[in-house]
Amino acid sequence: MAMATKGKRQIHVGGRDYRWAVAEGGGQMTLVVEASDEPRQKLRAVISCDPEVYAINHVVLPELVARCISEAMAMGWTPDKSGPAFTLHVQIDAQFRATEFST
Repeated sequence: MAMATKGKRQIHVGGRDYRWAVAEGGGQMTLVVEASDEPRQKLRAVISCDPEVYAINHVVLPELVARCISEAMAMGWTPDKSGPAFTLHVQIDAQFRATEFST
C-alpha cells in the first residue's frame, strides 16, 4: 500500500523521484521512503543517535534522506519489487551526519 501523499516530501535521487516522511518516538526517528511513480517496496530507515543529541536536534535533512536511499540501494533495496519493507539502520553523529549504515 502506498503512503498518503499529504504531508510527504519529495526528493530526486539517481534519476528517480521518491516520497519520504519521518516518524519520531522512543528516542529515535524512522524515515519511510517509497518511489513516487510506482510505490512497491518501502525503505524503512531507523535513525539512531546519542540521546543528548536527539534532545537538541532531531531534524532530518534531504541530504541524509538521499544518502539513505543510495546506501539502501547498494545494500539490496529494490523499490520496484513488491515485498516487505527494507530496513536500514543508520547511526548519526552530533552534527546529524550519518556515520554507519547496516541492515
